[in-house]
Amino acid sequence: MARRALIAALVLFGVACGEVPQQRPEVQFIRLGDPLGPTLDGAVAAVIQTDGQRDTVCLWEAPWAELSRKHALRAGDAGYAQIGEEWQGFDVLKVWTQEDWTGPVQRSVQRGAFSDSLWLAAAYGADGGRLSLGSGCWALRADSLGATPMAKGDLLTIAWSQLPAFDDGHSSGSGKELEMAFRWGDEDQVLPVFWRAIERWGAPAEWELVCPCKEAFGGQGIPALGLPAHTPVRFKARISR
Repeated sequence: MARRALIAALVLFGVACGEVPQQRPEVQFIRLGDPLGPTLDGAVAAVIQTDGQRDTVCLWEAPWAELSRKHALRAGDAGYAQIGEEWQGFDVLKVWTQEDWTGPVQRSVQRGAFSDSLWLAAAYGADGGRLSLGSGCWALRADSLGATPMAKGDLLTIAWSQLPAFDDGHSSGSGKELEMAFRWGDEDQVLPVFWRAIERWGAPAEWELVCPCKEAFGGQGIPALGLPAHTPVRFKARISR
């Protein structure tokens, strides 16, 4: 009875205010892709371009996971999607299934012939969170209880160890803990991935990260430390004041 009264009240409210506004759909297609290809909902990652910016999208990330479950987004699909309060143009450039991430893909990452950002998204994204929008770096663990934001001039100490992201246990020279002190705000003091983590979580904190080589030491890596060129890196770090 109460439900019927509520429905009647809503109808009367709509009549009193004129026409009830129609809710726009969450996705409006301007092009449909491969109807037989895998959907984003059944994939581990995809490359999507939104308003001209390419990004890696994972099955577990909002809002694309929910949108894809409802609308079965596939490679080649393009149109507009409602993301929050805004409508953004999108173009699904590539969809990657679990089968795409077997040995040959990993080996192509090591040769520099494939995007290590995409590989890390598929390998680690379900167990962690992206460090920042558009970044290929993933935080697997972040303990920052009691941390406070940084201010320019703060003196910090960072201790860290590093290994290839797909370490086979035979890396030479990596895995040893290193330590350095630096002043927050001074340029070129720490690796880019460390800078973003400190900016996000403050100090003191501990974190475990994986990131593309280019966002750590550069694409050339550090072969002397067991980090060949194009090798994604796994860091464990502790930051203190």
